[in-house]
Amino acid sequence: MSVTKDDFARYVWENEMLLRENAMLEAYLAREKEISAREGPTEPPPSTSHKSKRPGSRAQRRRAGSTTLTLEKKIFIAEKEIKAQNVHLAEIEEEYQSESINYKAMTGETEVRITEIKREAYEFKRSVLSKGFIWSKGGPATRKVPADAVIKYYDSKIKSKDMLVTKLQARNKVIAAQVAKMESQLNNKNHSEETLSPIDFRQLMIENESFSQTIDAKNKDLLKIKVSTTKMVALHLLICEQWY
Repeated sequence: MSVTKDDFARYVWENEMLLRENAMLEAYLAREKEISAREGPTEPPPSTSHKSKRPGSRAQRRRAGSTTLTLEKKIFIAEKEIKAQNVHLAEIEEEYQSESINYKAMTGETEVRITEIKREAYEFKRSVLSKGFIWSKGGPATRKVPADAVIKYYDSKIKSKDMLVTKLQARNKVIAAQVAKMESQLNNKNHSEETLSPIDFRQLMIENESFSQTIDAKNKDLLKIKVSTTKMVALHLLICEQWY
């Protein structure tokens, strides 16, 4: 029996389809086994009412020993696999979005910190290094910087930070007083059994939320300034120890 090129191509295609079906079936069985062990039995593939007759010849009996999935079962398994793959892709997408947000936040924070360091370095160079070299008699300038210039620079920085801290603290007190006043008015209206219209109540809730967000933001700024001031004081003390 001779095999033509068309027959050979058809055999190759059928073999490829069988390999793909086997791979899909193995993945389905492995996942269903894992789910059954964790959650109990799951929905079985649909069964058919078709009953095969007993084959007559030995070759037919050998072929009957192999299991062949019906079209209905193949469709059922394929739908299950597509659903599982979609869930897996959704989980990967969600994880990617979360990681992307974290990396963007870290990048933004790093860029802000780099900008602050560059600005502080520029201000220090302009205020101290460019004006504070000690000139030797009849010779070029040495690389030494007077301690007074460094101390004066950091004293001014610390004072400006202290002024900003005081300003933010006063602002926080004003906002806290406004929030307390609004809460007191709301409690008085509740005690006097006065009914608020939905619009007034919603307006009060919006203002209260806005004040709370402002207080939180100011508290965060205040904490950052305190940390920065602590670092500057420590650096100030270190410079004083080195120069004296």
